[in-house]
Amino acid sequence: MTLPNNLGSMDNFKRYSKLVLGLVLLILAIIFMVQNTEIVEVALFFWKISMPRSLLVFVLLLIGASLGFLAGHIWRGRQKE
Repeated sequence: MTLPNNLGSMDNFKRYSKLVLGLVLLILAIIFMVQNTEIVEVALFFWKISMPRSLLVFVLLLIGASLGFLAGHIWRGRQKE
């Protein structure tokens, strides 16, 4: 694979690299979603929710990332005091 001629500066190379990485991650996410379409049932206390397995993984990933983000902000706030 050859790089385009306009990649003379490091900024352009970084931008191109991020684009390629983003496309690869997007393709992997689509493959994951297509392969995990089985419906699963999640029970929590008296709630029962049915959803595709890939959606469940995505929702849990978002919840975990949000909790990590909030914990980081709380931790940094306490360290400043």
